[in-house]
Amino acid sequence: MATIYRRGGKKNRGGTYYVQYVDENGRRKTVRGCSDRNATLALARKIETEQMLRKTGVIDKKADRYSTQGQRLISEHLSDWKLEMLSRGVSEKQTSVVYARVKRVFDIAGFRQLSDISPFATQKAIAELKKTGRSPKTLNDIISSAKQFCTWTRRDGRLSENPLEGLQRFNTALDRRHDRRALTEDELQRVITAAEEGPTLQHCSGPERALIYRFAVLTGLRANEIATLKKRSFNLENEPYTVTVEAAFSKHRRKDIQPLPMELIPRLKEHLATKKPNDLAFQMPRKPIESLRRDLEAAGVDYESQEGFADFHAFRHTFITRMIRAGVHPKAAQMLARHQDPSMTLRVYSHVELAERAAVLETMPRLEVGSNADKKVLEFGADVGTSVGSCATLPDIHRQSMAQEAEKSGDHKSNNMSMLDRFWHGKALNDTNGKFLPEVGIEPTPRVTWTRF
Repeated sequence: MATIYRRGGKKNRGGTYYVQYVDENGRRKTVRGCSDRNATLALARKIETEQMLRKTGVIDKKADRYSTQGQRLISEHLSDWKLEMLSRGVSEKQTSVVYARVKRVFDIAGFRQLSDISPFATQKAIAELKKTGRSPKTLNDIISSAKQFCTWTRRDGRLSENPLEGLQRFNTALDRRHDRRALTEDELQRVITAAEEGPTLQHCSGPERALIYRFAVLTGLRANEIATLKKRSFNLENEPYTVTVEAAFSKHRRKDIQPLPMELIPRLKEHLATKKPNDLAFQMPRKPIESLRRDLEAAGVDYESQEGFADFHAFRHTFITRMIRAGVHPKAAQMLARHQDPSMTLRVYSHVELAERAAVLETMPRLEVGSNADKKVLEFGADVGTSVGSCATLPDIHRQSMAQEAEKSGDHKSNNMSMLDRFWHGKALNDTNGKFLPEVGIEPTPRVTWTRF
């Protein structure tokens, strides 16, 4: 049975009354009443009735918990969420970022208690942020963080459902502020050369910056991942050669073991030879973008172009784009890129130029076949020569007749046959060993001479 009392006894006449009761689990609790005795008695009777209903199951315990948690200040829930993220191993930087996003949007929406959260008020608050110039990508990050918080409250039994589950994201394609681009082979060579010959920047020498750029392009590791690597992170003794990114520094918080291409091994062995196992592998610039922009300027490569920005993360875009151009299977590219979603690999990080896409169309079977079609192809030989694969889909008899017609005409220009057609017949030779060498790595490739059949 609930009882009321006033602390201090007779000395505290006119003070506040307190209600003491035993809850449905047998635990003794005390709540503050008021200075009016009758009002406090009414509160005690209400508490006693509710405890009896909970004990008999009339009041659902889970619904009662939702009600209790919903009346708590939202700032208390946010603090609990922050502690929970840190306990799961989320970095302090990432925790602070998502916490600040959610707190700001909830403050603008005017939410004081957890039960105040609603999708309409949240959407209005995000609209206010949009007016301040936030990009769709930034607004989507805010929405994701707010949904993440509500998902946690539902999972922790504080809310019965996620009130922001249906909140719509913005279309980032309409207003992208910082798209990256893939560097061309020529641009890579110029940037690496400029770094090798450049001065020391942010305590990082030119040759070491060049090695970092090579390493980023050939492994796809991010700047912060490269900065945390130690000598013991590398396996350069036994094949397959690998580098390990610890879970604490990986973006998805999992230990990653990334294979290393053979062309990096001699340079890495020489670079790491004098280091101790726990020494950092690279003297990464504190602000890589600043040193990179100096090297880009020295190399005559634009930092910003119509295709996007050439910042340090553009090396990762270049890594994935080079894989796709080399014909790597999308699943293998996804695994090497360490993406959860293959669409991320192909949609965001793979940059296929318009000329390459147009060349793909020329590899498709032609609608016109026969001698008339062959004559038309010969009449427009210059156009055919610029399209990869325009002859590759023809039967051998048609390709042979086209070759004979070209010989009769005396036209020895290489553009009468497509590059893919000549490669189809195995006539790609270089000047040294008589074999066609495909382009590999980021070193200059040998000159290739194509011969007619």
